[in-house]
Amino acid sequence: MLSLDVQKLPTLEELRTIKDLKVEEPKGKRDPPKKNEGTTRAEKNVLTVEDVKKRLDNFMTLDPKNQRQILGELLYPKVLERASPKLAPRITGMLVDFEVLTIQDIIEMLENQNLLEERIQEAKELLEEEGIVD
Repeated sequence: MLSLDVQKLPTLEELRTIKDLKVEEPKGKRDPPKKNEGTTRAEKNVLTVEDVKKRLDNFMTLDPKNQRQILGELLYPKVLERASPKLAPRITGMLVDFEVLTIQDIIEMLENQNLLEERIQEAKELLEEEGIVD
């Protein structure tokens, strides 16, 4: 039986088939891939903002915790480019707060660098006011 761990980012294939999930056991013995041979599962199924937008109806049926996790995984690298490794997780969490921003707002932020930078700066200022600084 397969269970999806809500703490891990679903692959694109999992998002496509989340309602009709079927698991087949591999046939025969599989040898581990050789060094520098092929691509890994993660490389094959990297989820992008475009994937979420194309499958927005499916995305909206996911549990909000999964939605937040997926959007956070998409945002984190962009936040890390603009904030310290210490603050990036906290700022990312602030930016995927559904009580403050809608999913559409977050997707727009992922596509608009200027908007993302403004939101990150606002988050930094809030953290500074709370005494949480780099």
